[in-house]
Amino acid sequence: MIVKSSLSKEDYLTHQLFVASHSKNIQNSRMRLRVFVPIAWLILGVWISYREGSLVQITVFSIFSVVWYMTAPMFDKWQYKKHYAKHIDEHYTKRLEQENIIDFQEDWILASSEEGEGKIKYDALLTLHELKEYYFLSLSSGSSFIVPKKDVEDGDRFKFELTKKTGLSWENHLDWAWK
Repeated sequence: MIVKSSLSKEDYLTHQLFVASHSKNIQNSRMRLRVFVPIAWLILGVWISYREGSLVQITVFSIFSVVWYMTAPMFDKWQYKKHYAKHIDEHYTKRLEQENIIDFQEDWILASSEEGEGKIKYDALLTLHELKEYYFLSLSSGSSFIVPKKDVEDGDRFKFELTKKTGLSWENHLDWAWK
């Protein structure tokens, strides 16, 4: 089975955001930002209110804390998307819109593009992630194949052959969205 595709900036961005959304480090970082900033503001408000002998400061800082807690995910979502878009512009520009060919042969995968080609043993595949518009094949090296569904003739056959041939686990992320 051969899959030919040309990846766009949006394809790379979706992949980066998907990987980030499943990273424990990034999840923890995002949660710390959402929780610890309002707590710090509350502590500061209590301290200032105690020092000044007025409840106005604690009320104002409490309102800021609640607003932060409610709006931080939107800001954080935008910030990560902006960061990864810049990363793609800086590091992936030469790869954009190049034709990539992934040839699933009997004993290995032959991947080629204008930059070169390489053979990857099926043992190096870890997981097949299925999203609404993509298949991501994660490799033991930490990299992935990005396969747009629009470039796969028969998605069910693609999944079946990969999982049957390799024993690869398949994960359904059809409802995934960057949050």
